[in-house]
Formats: sequence, structure tokens, C-alpha cells
Amino acid sequence: MKTSAAAPEHHGIHRQSCREFQRYGESGAQILTKECERPGFAVASALRMYTEEEVSGILQVSLSQLRKWRMKEQAGKQLGPPFKKVGRLVRYPHRALQAYIDGE
Repeated sequence: MKTSAAAPEHHGIHRQSCREFQRYGESGAQILTKECERPGFAVASALRMYTEEEVSGILQVSLSQLRKWRMKEQAGKQLGPPFKKVGRLVRYPHRALQAYIDGE
């Protein structure tokens, strides 16, 4: 009998190696970025949506303040980071949050 030294197959499970980066936006808020060597990860990262709690922690503001920003407009401009409603849920798109933090 021959034995093979080949690695076992993982049937649909892809191993990935990821690196985490910390950076700070103009407002001083910490942003964690994860870079992985898996095909299609860049697309998944761009589609990432954050919850209220996650954004509250990232921006270091209370949930109450985040909710007040969502309800108010000032001179036709929305206060706070842009958000999307997914059914009843409030989500903050990764790119929009990044742009808000960078002051764009």
C-alpha cells in the first residue's frame, strides 16, 4: 500500500490567514481592519454592516446620541454617520462609516 503525504481535503472549508490592523480616523476613533488572503474577501469587507452597538463603540458615543443623530437633520444635512434600515434593524455600511470618520 502507498501512503500519500498530501494534505487532507477540507471539502468546502477554506483556510485563510488574516492580519488585523488598527488605525485612527480624523476624529480619533479607532478602526479595526482585517485583511485576509481569501478570494472575494475584499467584496465581503466592503459589504460589511455594523450594528448600533458596534458603531457606538467605534465612535465612542452613547447609543442614545447615535439615535438622536439619526432623528435630526440640520440645514438639510444629516447629523452622524449614514445608516440603512434593513427591515426594523438599523445598520451602518462599512464604507459610509469609514468616510464619516475620515471627514469625507
